Amino acid sequence: MASTPSQATAVPLRPELFEFIGVQGLGRLACCSAALREELRDAKAWQRLANATMPRSKREAELAAERDAAARVRSHVLRRRLADRLSRGAVEPSFRPNKITDFTFFVRFEEHGEVIWEGDLKGCEFNDGNLTFSLSEAWSQMKNAWAGMANFLLDDNIYYDGYGDIYMQGVSITVVAIRDEDQAMISLGHLHFDDCVGDAYAAKQIYIFESHEPVLRVPPCRFRPWAVLLMTHDANGNGTLDFLELGLMKRGPQDDVCTLHEFEFLLSYLAGIHHEAREPALETIESEF
Repeated sequence: MASTPSQATAVPLRPELFEFIGVQGLGRLACCSAALREELRDAKAWQRLANATMPRSKREAELAAERDAAARVRSHVLRRRLADRLSRGAVEPSFRPNKITDFTFFVRFEEHGEVIWEGDLKGCEFNDGNLTFSLSEAWSQMKNAWAGMANFLLDDNIYYDGYGDIYMQGVSITVVAIRDEDQAMISLGHLHFDDCVGDAYAAKQIYIFESHEPVLRVPPCRFRPWAVLLMTHDANGNGTLDFLELGLMKRGPQDDVCTLHEFEFLLSYLAGIHHEAREPALETIESEF
């Protein structure tokens, strides 16, 4: 009985290594299979190799050498500065939290696990404990591809036909905060539909999403992200996703919403701070938040 051939294991390409493989090595790699040859073409392997091997002008070589020398000098200066500070006696570095405007928020909307739209949101306002982002531009991009939501917004009696809760149970929001200066990322979680608190028969409705997992545990509190989606229902087809609001809820002996200062402090702490400032920052969270 003939054996069934095993499925080939996918090996990811490493484009950053193409410049070291050499012409002969890259040629042999391209001859392995048609599929691999196509992947190399898509990754512009030959172009990368050509850019790395083509002769540089004397001026380019001088500039490259100067940049390398500057990097080495900068590295030595920084390590000597740190050694000097330690030899004089370490002073605890001050922790200055980033402002909320120093972050970009990557948001993804899904319906039953299918990605409908994802993109960066910035330029928020802080209202009632939440960061508020306009979704007008995002909705114009996604409305033609999100038939389910477009049909959902046509129903202006949504909570009297029982369809509202059923449909929204399939909608989820994923949020990642990115600190602009160093691209440090903080997962604010995968948020699921929890409740609607809009007025009956009102065109404007408010939908609440919560994460099942906290972003930080500092006994006795847990800090859990939540989102509020504000929509306009319109039977004439003019329904919209208006705003997305993001917030952090303190779950503990007394539930409360984080203030703007607390939100900024926690985001900055989670994005990463100087290792010598971590313990004092954590003590601040424990004692003041």
